[in-house]
Amino acid sequence: MLGPYIPDVRRIYWVNTVLLDADDEKPKRPVVVMRIPETTSGTVTVVVRSTTEKNGPTHDACPEHGLNENGHFSRLRAVSCELWTPEYVESCDLLLDEVTFSYVWLEFDL
Repeated sequence: MLGPYIPDVRRIYWVNTVLLDADDEKPKRPVVVMRIPETTSGTVTVVVRSTTEKNGPTHDACPEHGLNENGHFSRLRAVSCELWTPEYVESCDLLLDEVTFSYVWLEFDL
């Protein structure tokens, strides 16, 4: 098993929902990374992308990256970087465009 790593800001990742919300029915959800720690002992700040929650900045579908429906960046979460491992997290190989990233930043007062 590979150890924890510091993710890229603006990158969208699929994250195991046990790290986000234990009551979530889905096994994983896409998130955009908003803030990163200096070391893996810190916290990663993310915003969850949802296709069912209709609040927050919108994001168009990107089927080539596994995002098959339009969505909204709707929930702010903090994840221990020590848990940010390939076992729980997978990159979508997609950077959120700067305009949408700015809207998400402002929406969550970061």
